[in-house]
Amino acid sequence: MKKTILFLCTAAALTCGLSSCQKDNLQPGTLSATMEDLMDKESKVVYDGSAFAWQEGDLIRVGRSRSNTLGGSIGHYAASLTSSPNKATFTFTGDQGAYNDDVTNDAAYQGKYYAIYPSTLWNQFNYSGNNFSNARIRIPSVYSTDANGHLLGSPMFASSSSKQLRFKHLCGLLRIQLQKAGVSISSIKVSSASQLLSGEFFTVTLNGDVPSIQASDDVTDALNSVMLTLSSPTDITTQQTFFIPLPAGDYTDLTIELTQPSGAKCEKTQQTGTFHIERSMYSTISLGENDLSFSDVLQGAIGGRFTINSRGGQVRFSKGNLQYLAAPTATWRFANNQYDVCPINGDTAANRYPSSSNIHWMDMFGWGTSGYNGAMPYNYSQDATYGPNAVLRNDNVEYDWGHNAISNGGNQAGIWRTLTSAEWKYIHSDRANAANLKALATVNGQKGIILLPDTWSSDGEPQTRGVASGSSWTDNTYTAEQWTELENQGAVFLPQNGYRTTNTNGTVSFSNVGGTGARGQYWSATYQLSGSNHRYYYFEFRQTSTSQAYIANKPYEGRFVRLVHDMN
Repeated sequence: MKKTILFLCTAAALTCGLSSCQKDNLQPGTLSATMEDLMDKESKVVYDGSAFAWQEGDLIRVGRSRSNTLGGSIGHYAASLTSSPNKATFTFTGDQGAYNDDVTNDAAYQGKYYAIYPSTLWNQFNYSGNNFSNARIRIPSVYSTDANGHLLGSPMFASSSSKQLRFKHLCGLLRIQLQKAGVSISSIKVSSASQLLSGEFFTVTLNGDVPSIQASDDVTDALNSVMLTLSSPTDITTQQTFFIPLPAGDYTDLTIELTQPSGAKCEKTQQTGTFHIERSMYSTISLGENDLSFSDVLQGAIGGRFTINSRGGQVRFSKGNLQYLAAPTATWRFANNQYDVCPINGDTAANRYPSSSNIHWMDMFGWGTSGYNGAMPYNYSQDATYGPNAVLRNDNVEYDWGHNAISNGGNQAGIWRTLTSAEWKYIHSDRANAANLKALATVNGQKGIILLPDTWSSDGEPQTRGVASGSSWTDNTYTAEQWTELENQGAVFLPQNGYRTTNTNGTVSFSNVGGTGARGQYWSATYQLSGSNHRYYYFEFRQTSTSQAYIANKPYEGRFVRLVHDMN
């Protein structure tokens, strides 16, 4: 059960009394950089217990205007440490793909230097004339710690007319203090239903040299959450302190979710008041023994249990269809909502134009395209090689999408998996009272099928009737708010959006997307060789029937994936 937590805000005073930058003996191709510290009234706040500090090999990305042109260029520079922990000399690396220009070359470049840390955050660099106008960046959805529990990769930005860069924080810090006897945690997730905390496009603007960020009007692939993954499980028997960067702002609906190595989790939600985060400062939340109560529902899972075989094995479904983002860093996640599907049309539709450089999410995959051994999620050509000729679960688990770490599903490899064809059939048709535990529906405007958990106790919501010939997608219609109530009781919704196929000339088409012929199709982990035919099985539902279907010799066809995790 969610409980109100007490939010304690500590106002942090920002100090500017940093040592001056090292200015002597700078060689061409190098830059000197310091960090803006986070301070309270008496002592520094961490990332490591005393201050933010550079590490050997840290990469920054630096932009500058080309001479006599309106364009700019970006170079990568790697850190070598000096005697001061907040200072480093950054040297041009020259080996970062398209970003390989040394912008410290005054013969080729002019004007101010603009820099970002970590270097992976910068997606787009814009100029107006020869002046910086805005930078489109990615605010990370996942942060991590090193072996000592220190926060890595707090986003920073620098603007300077010289080679001395003073990096300033783009976010504030949420300081979380935890203590509970006999408990270890592996990750901390912070979310807000009303505000974006991470995403593909945030815009940096400057007031003087002080940066600020906000979600752009055309923000895409954004999340209302951010996660801290720990390098190893951390015992919180004694008080432990963790830091998570958050965009500056006033929050009224923060939720903190703690996950144990076993998958058990604790969720606490802000009920009243306003919680303030300020750039380059920190605010504190303290949770003690009486605040922390863990359940066995894995992060990213729906609470309902579904029996999958006659031996009584049970699973829980993930909270949404599997999605993949190829660039700039390969990322797997579950859809934010069970009814969410990725676009199939338009220039931004990664489902129609799969590639290794897609910066938009996709959710249609060829069979076994988990990213293992060359079977990549964006493979779609008839000529491509797809997963093994075997049942994924038993013989080639690496080709099962669940072998990946799912960013919002515990972020650990191997805790999810794909149902076999027989298991799909058992849930749909063979478990006790199966006919009354399914129904076609429309949820938040999206057609699909509802599957109810084994122990469903209903007063008619949803109407527990089978999917018979003549049933309609609109027999059960729910708003997003109404569906949330059902989901909280363990109900599963599988959206439909047809399927993708690739023609012999390489063009892509989609079938059975809408109308009376609309279908939902979900891969299973089952493969079978029948004569000369390779059969790849999937679960299908439509307005007139549901079935365990298979496609012969066409593993490249794009279908949805909904993962589960085993309960026993």
